[in-house]
Amino acid sequence: MWNRIRRLPSPAMAVAFLALLAAIGGTAVALPGKNSVKKDDIARGAVGSSDIAKKAVTGKKVKPNSLGGRQIKESSLAKVPSAAVADTAGSANTANTANTANTANSATVAGTANAVNSVRPFFVSFAEGETKTLATYGPFTVTGQCQDAAGNTEINVSIATTEENSSFGGDDNEAGAFGAATPIADRTFEDPGASDAAAGAAADHSDGYDDPFSAIAPSGRAFNGTVSTVASATTQTCRAYGHLTIVN
Repeated sequence: MWNRIRRLPSPAMAVAFLALLAAIGGTAVALPGKNSVKKDDIARGAVGSSDIAKKAVTGKKVKPNSLGGRQIKESSLAKVPSAAVADTAGSANTANTANTANTANSATVAGTANAVNSVRPFFVSFAEGETKTLATYGPFTVTGQCQDAAGNTEINVSIATTEENSSFGGDDNEAGAFGAATPIADRTFEDPGASDAAAGAAADHSDGYDDPFSAIAPSGRAFNGTVSTVASATTQTCRAYGHLTIVN
């Protein structure tokens, strides 16, 4: 029996044997489960890009809005819809400019048309002894004068200019050239009262809407006009109505 006890290993031998097993087997530790690795099983920073297989990370595994321009090769991206719309923005701006130009052209044409076809009507009432402006254009002023004529009331219509060597023509006067110093008698083109009184007409008389007149200045300002007059000795009043049609 004493010989059998002597054959058991000593404590030192047991420790040495365990150390030998550790040296041969390394520090590997068996993982629980099958084909599974948990976060506590890998040291921080132990896995690098070379440890991940190509195409192993899918889009579903990437955190939303976590990738920026520095992580993505921009040349590999297709054009987004908004960029395609932006490409046509320059053309749209050009179209807007074209529309503006068309509007400007229309405005110019409209301005020319208004200048050529502008009609300026007038209607003026006044009493004996009064002189009133009927219409003005450029250097020209058309006036009416209501006055007593031997118990009758008459109205005279005349034209004045501030531009020398202007010309005019009217129903009762076609004097032609005139200027600022031309006497009013030579600038009066509508004098119905005098002719009616001379003919023994009634105190209340009207001259029809058929008395045209026109004027032109060296600067190119020109118009055609028509005037009708009514004079009443009963009320001692006058009325003049008509219009100017601007030619230039």
